[in-house]
Amino acid sequence: MPVTLPTDHPTLVVLSAVFGCHYGVIRGTLGGQRVVAPVSFALPACCGDYQVLCERSLRALLVPGQAIAVQAQALAADPRTGLLPVDIVLDAGGRTLADLVISQGWAVPAWPCSAQAQEALAWARQSHSGIWSEAGVSASGLGVSGALERDTAPPPSAPHAAVVWGCLLVLLAALAAQTAVRRPVATVRGRATGLMRLTLTLGRWYGAGLLRPRVRTQRRVER
Repeated sequence: MPVTLPTDHPTLVVLSAVFGCHYGVIRGTLGGQRVVAPVSFALPACCGDYQVLCERSLRALLVPGQAIAVQAQALAADPRTGLLPVDIVLDAGGRTLADLVISQGWAVPAWPCSAQAQEALAWARQSHSGIWSEAGVSASGLGVSGALERDTAPPPSAPHAAVVWGCLLVLLAALAAQTAVRRPVATVRGRATGLMRLTLTLGRWYGAGLLRPRVRTQRRVER
């Protein structure tokens, strides 16, 4: 009996087995019946050598025995494989496992795609993740459509950024120079104040007779 899953909302099932990172077996109660069905995970094709990194990371996430939320991409199974393609939903926002792969820069979505996939691609391009960190890589070269390339293009860098950094450096240098000039002046002022206090103190002592030489009276020599 073919298994059908909702295409408009996720269904909570248990992941019984995983084969690689593209196929698995789910079990749960669907339509009041206990079913066990093999499925294929809907994932975009990875770019170049990121396939190995992607499979290693997904195998750490797809642990048999855990509960997952799946949503069917079609009402019927794929006639080529006989498996029902499903998305693994990660959170309440509708982000899927495919969106996670795209946000890491390991793959690009096909057009048209969901809003979550567009956000994931925009994040990967702005943060230069995965394939976007390599020199000479362009969206069109990876097969991204023109509309998707425009919608997810990174924001242009500000042309005045270098000027702002230069002004900040000049300001810091001026503050450092001003601080260096103030320190010797404060030291000289401190020394002058100390010398003035010492002079006044000595004057008071002299006026009080503390610093005057004592006159010793000569004793009369008795003959």
